[in-house]
Amino acid sequence: PVLTGAAVTGGAVQLRFACTGGALRLNEGDAGFELAGPDGCFAPARALVTAPDTVSLPFAGGAPAAVRYAWHSWGPAGLFGANGLPAFPFCCTLGH
Repeated sequence: PVLTGAAVTGGAVQLRFACTGGALRLNEGDAGFELAGPDGCFAPARALVTAPDTVSLPFAGGAPAAVRYAWHSWGPAGLFGANGLPAFPFCCTLGH
């Protein structure tokens, strides 16, 4: 899977992916997603697959300024397509 778009909607960041092989699959536990506030400090984020091509990252408080996935060389990286291929790492800023 490859990230194609990211948007803040309500109390969550919605991430859209292409090349999912049918549907996204998320491993249990730490999936490797992180959100950053305006200060640029990243913290782990809970991820939920909410559609065949969409991952939702709920947040509390102020809207996040950036999102990243699998940004560390040691993992974790728990997002896969239905074909078993892992999602590409990414880091992007979020427009509000």
